[in-house]
Amino acid sequence: MAHETRQTPLPPKSISTAADVNEATSDIELIAKETLEYLINKDIMPTPSNYSLYFDQVLGSKSDTIRIEIESILDLEEELSNEKNLEVEKALKKGLISVKSVLNATSALYKNIAVMSKLLKERYAELKNAHSSKDIAHVLKEVSEDIVKLSAVIKVQNSNVKEIHEDTLKSIKRIDDETIYDPTYNMYNKKYLMSRLRREYKAVKALKFESSFLLIEQDRNIGIGLNDREDSKELINKNIGLQILKSSKRSDEVAHYGHGKFAMLLRHTNLQEAKKTAERLVKLVEATTLTIGSDQVKLKINIGVSAIKADKILEEDIVLALDELENASKNQKTKISVSDK
Repeated sequence: MAHETRQTPLPPKSISTAADVNEATSDIELIAKETLEYLINKDIMPTPSNYSLYFDQVLGSKSDTIRIEIESILDLEEELSNEKNLEVEKALKKGLISVKSVLNATSALYKNIAVMSKLLKERYAELKNAHSSKDIAHVLKEVSEDIVKLSAVIKVQNSNVKEIHEDTLKSIKRIDDETIYDPTYNMYNKKYLMSRLRREYKAVKALKFESSFLLIEQDRNIGIGLNDREDSKELINKNIGLQILKSSKRSDEVAHYGHGKFAMLLRHTNLQEAKKTAERLVKLVEATTLTIGSDQVKLKINIGVSAIKADKILEEDIVLALDELENASKNQKTKISVSDK
């Protein structure tokens, strides 16, 4: 991910207790319970990597029917996580091939120009030593023939370079189209966010869980009266973005939505827990004061929250989050507005 430093978040209260685990009923829940019990009984630290390893071992001991059913779910999650990386890798490889072709064609063109330069020097020397009009005419004829031959070769190579150059520009554009990074805020960009949300909706519908979506922006009254207000807003936004990155969990996706708005995808998080996350984020950001010139600016944000559910569509939830963000921005009594739809 784009961010490097994180605060260790407190586990949400909705995470299952031991009593909840004992109520596991589905095949995948029973295997999850068995895996956790195995790690505890064997005194193996239940880290994500250890859990994944022993989950696979427990799954391998089950019947073909159960194994195939659960492996299909795991394959879907892997497909969702690898889909974007595959497209980026394809674009990068094609771009590298095009760049290599340009270098090869340019090298050949350079060599032929060097050959022409050498021949012209040789013919010039011959011309200096020519003592009769007949000798001069002979040298000029050879020069003309050399130029015609090399010009024909260079013309073909020049055409090849032009074609390869155009292909390279297309590849570079393709790579740029697949770029998932926003260099201004050191996080994912909107293009990646939209792609990730589409995959999240696919997972929510297939795997029957609930996630949440947050839209965040700085309070619209921050920085009023500051000199270089636009530059100040940008500096404030960068600091807010940094706080959002620091507060996010490993499973969260943080992106710049555009026009100074930030987005958070909270996977496997219901609206109640999403609201708690938003509240923690507001407290964290509002505890920060930024020095701009001789002014002390207290950071403030507003947040709109919506749920990602199997019975809705992506565009609907984004509009709901935008509406809630607008409500939070207009209502001075609350910093957070949550959609109940």
